[in-house]
Amino acid sequence: MRFQICINPNKKYGKQLSLQVNKHHNISKEQEQAQVELLKALTATDPRQALTSLKESGQLALLIPEMEKAYDMCQQTRHHDGTVWEHTLRVVEKVPNKPLLRLTALLHDIGKVETKTIDENGVGHFYKHEQVGADMAGEIMWRLGFSHADIDYAQTLIEEHMRLKCFADFKFTNKRLRKLKWDVGDELLDDLLELCHADSCSCAPASQCPDLVPQLREALAVFQDEPPKLVLPVNGNDIMQIFGIEPGPKVKEYLTMVEDMVLENPEIGSSEIFNFLQKHKNDGTTLI
Repeated sequence: MRFQICINPNKKYGKQLSLQVNKHHNISKEQEQAQVELLKALTATDPRQALTSLKESGQLALLIPEMEKAYDMCQQTRHHDGTVWEHTLRVVEKVPNKPLLRLTALLHDIGKVETKTIDENGVGHFYKHEQVGADMAGEIMWRLGFSHADIDYAQTLIEEHMRLKCFADFKFTNKRLRKLKWDVGDELLDDLLELCHADSCSCAPASQCPDLVPQLREALAVFQDEPPKLVLPVNGNDIMQIFGIEPGPKVKEYLTMVEDMVLENPEIGSSEIFNFLQKHKNDGTTLI
């Protein structure tokens, strides 16, 4: 579950993502000063040196105590050749110098400190660290006085930063590309790709994939004139009426099937979808 104060899965972001505090979020002078110190380090010419200074002085632990576990946490996986902290520094260095994006880079793997497990072969795993990290980032940023919009931006990027694993085979199908574009939104897609590229290029050399994001950008360019997301021609009420079912998981499964059809062909008409669903009903087949 995402941070409850700022979750809004249908939120549309404006072109300008400021670091101004929401008018309904009263911020103290201490919070304001904490923001200033943290953002000053993140946007420094040498953010690694600035963040290292904050760490060694103990200030970073005061601002983000959750980060302390990351300092010496070895990842114990072939994909990473350093601690969580070292990897984080690399990512911060590699993303463009945009305050909110660099803050997101700083927090993108914070969930690893709460999700690390070791299997029987001594290999480290961080299952669902992106989801746990999104929650933690929301709490951290709220504590530091950031606005709802800024928190939602960071949470979305953190929760989606492992998304590009599905493109590791370099198979850029229309369905995959549209799904990414629809789920993330045009306003956040570029920053997500920047974060994912920096993340990949900060892994162990053998696990880096520097060509993935550039090629993905080229593939996505084909869809730049398409709307951010189409309205499905069939809704949950239609599904329930066709199949005579009550609200529940089955409705969602059929809607997912409809979405897959639209992702493959956005021009598909409602009549074609209704006919397909009706055939499923007449054949007695289900998605379960």
